[in-house]
Amino acid sequence: MILQAMDSGAVVLLGLVAAILTGAVTLTAVLGGFSNSSVWLIVSAFLFSNAVAVTGLAGGASGPAVADGRALAAVPAPPAGNEGVAGSARRGPAPPRRVHGEWRWILAVLALVYFYSHYGFASMTPHVTATYPPFVGVAVAAGAPPLLAALVLAFLSNLNASLTHYSTGPAPIFFGAGYVDQAAWWRLGFVVSAVNLSIWCGVALPYWKLIGIR
Repeated sequence: MILQAMDSGAVVLLGLVAAILTGAVTLTAVLGGFSNSSVWLIVSAFLFSNAVAVTGLAGGASGPAVADGRALAAVPAPPAGNEGVAGSARRGPAPPRRVHGEWRWILAVLALVYFYSHYGFASMTPHVTATYPPFVGVAVAAGAPPLLAALVLAFLSNLNASLTHYSTGPAPIFFGAGYVDQAAWWRLGFVVSAVNLSIWCGVALPYWKLIGIR
């Protein structure tokens, strides 16, 4: 008696065995996918992205970048008036302030790198797990408003789904149908990504500022 849910891999294997035994598919058809280079590309991308997520490579590598961002954000204000050093000492240490306008460029570069780094990940979950926290941390440390940084990268985590034929879980299934070749998928995926970025950065950001998200 099965008292708990079966692993998804076991369910897939049982389904394949049942399909072979009933004659729904042949063993040659089942094993034929292993000769397809695209299958191995997708498998390799899954292994790479899971390794980055499990080992914490992205989080470890982002440590120095976060520290540099905090250093940029913590620019002390100069003494006011003629009080000089003595006046500054009476007031205590000056609070950190944001770099004048620099965080906007930093957030824009981070968003583009985050968006197009999805080429190196198979499915969204490993990409978000490995890179979303450090990228948000760097943006906020550089002076970007936390809510804005979190929302921008969160929405981009979904809009990059069309980039490749392995960007999401269902993408390999659609690609395997054979209606669109890899070159066409990547070309159209890039075009769609440019359209999405122009809409979400050219229209959404001014609208967010209008409604108070800044």
